[in-house]
Amino acid sequence: NNIIDPFVYCDPFDNHIYLLAGSSYAIRRKRLSDDGLSMYKDGSTLAVDNYAMHTAGQSIKTDPSRATVYEGAYLYNKIGKWGNYWYLFVSSGSHDSRDYCVKVGRCPSTNYHIGGTSNINFYDKASHNMRVGGGTTILSTESESSNFWGPGHIGGIFETEDGKTWMLYHCHDGNGSQDRKLFIQELLWDEDGWPYFENNGHPVSNGRISKHIITSTNDV
Repeated sequence: NNIIDPFVYCDPFDNHIYLLAGSSYAIRRKRLSDDGLSMYKDGSTLAVDNYAMHTAGQSIKTDPSRATVYEGAYLYNKIGKWGNYWYLFVSSGSHDSRDYCVKVGRCPSTNYHIGGTSNINFYDKASHNMRVGGGTTILSTESESSNFWGPGHIGGIFETEDGKTWMLYHCHDGNGSQDRKLFIQELLWDEDGWPYFENNGHPVSNGRISKHIITSTNDV
């Protein structure tokens, strides 16, 4: 049920293609066929029966508040002086609520395949497993009166030629319930390799972007 928000990636260890998807009943991981156009078939049995691995988030049956119910999974690899990690970014809560936010956990790339048939354990800064609701909040609504609220559902994370990391996400702009707009904001990294945003982790109304992003315009 509610299998939405697909994210497709290739595991660099086994070169297989995998799908991350889900929402109200947790985010799960499934192997795809070699061309990525269907579920992987192991003989006459769909691998979805065996390899739909619970990766993050809880069910709304377990948590009706949706605080630990995740969607919009986005997997990102980052190498720094702190090591080599896979980061799992998710959106938490209901998209039409001011509680909607972005959370993250990570696992060392040297310890885990990002595929295969075993569970992948992503942990937040407090060492809580994301499968049971762990996740460090890095982007959220500043206050009940904020014009920009409910940030989430990552559309992309990428680096520019100047070495900066950027995230695309949607955010409500105003008081309507369906007024989400596309935002871009610089994603920063602390000394221990954890991502964070300026403005205390809240959406910004204006700022400067790299000249290497899409356009030469300096001001957002």
